[in-house]
Amino acid sequence: MKCIYCNGDKFTLQDVSFQPELKGFVFEVVAPAFVCEHCKKPLMDGDQMDTLMKKTKDSYNKLIQG
Repeated sequence: MKCIYCNGDKFTLQDVSFQPELKGFVFEVVAPAFVCEHCKKPLMDGDQMDTLMKKTKDSYNKLIQG
């Protein structure tokens, strides 16, 4: 895998904080991602993106059921 930002090829798996938006609400969600060791930008594979989307939906459901 190559980094799309700097073309680096070394990554570490880390929990990363994201701020996804869903239906006009922005949530603070922590999900696993590969982080480029050179430029420190996170990159996600399909499974990691699924995890981020599920956690975002869970946060939204908690908010509206409040």
